[in-house]
Amino acid sequence: VEASTVMIPRTDALDQVSGEYVYSYPPGVPILVPGERITEKVLQYLERAEREERALRYSRSEAFPGKLACVSTGDAPRLVSLKPKHSIYDFGK
Repeated sequence: VEASTVMIPRTDALDQVSGEYVYSYPPGVPILVPGERITEKVLQYLERAEREERALRYSRSEAFPGKLACVSTGDAPRLVSLKPKHSIYDFGK
């Protein structure tokens, strides 16, 4: 994503566009990628992962606990939103 980003409290990040990678390490599988719309399922997953003390890595907001790097509002309309057929958060249910 070539867009300016701002640090937003995670509690306000619903429906924002991610400006960073967020992944669980190990194994290093992305939970969020730049350009992806932040959904309620993603926020719930991040909250649960932190509660369970899983190691989460943030490519831009690592130094800002409780915040996510999101695309600035002025840059967001230029992004294309692709809706996947399935979500990694749906598996195991």
